[in-house]
Amino acid sequence: SQDDISVRKASWEMGMYMAKFRAFGIFQLVADDQPPLISGLSQGANLSKASRIIIYARDNFEAVKNFRAELDGNWLRFSQRGNTFTYKFDEHCGKGEHELRISIDDEAGNRTTQNIRFSR
Repeated sequence: SQDDISVRKASWEMGMYMAKFRAFGIFQLVADDQPPLISGLSQGANLSKASRIIIYARDNFEAVKNFRAELDGNWLRFSQRGNTFTYKFDEHCGKGEHELRISIDDEAGNRTTQNIRFSR
């Protein structure tokens, strides 16, 4: 079933690809050259009546390894549930114009970065 799939980054060692898994099973080597997709916040959005920002990360192998958000150049903490990342507005995001920079890496090392301007 889909729940039994585990994704690992393989490395080239001694003339072969190697990866470590915690269980026996059927394995498949697949080249992943597709970066993750970011959605949930549109460019120029007016969030004056919103209480939070929700960002969705989609990857072809559902293996988001790293998520980083910066608001106006400062790291911003999002909570994670699966591939959904949420920031509840607090003192770090006051009224006015802002730029949110989102970077997402998948297990294979593909990165997507998006700068989104919004107002609050």
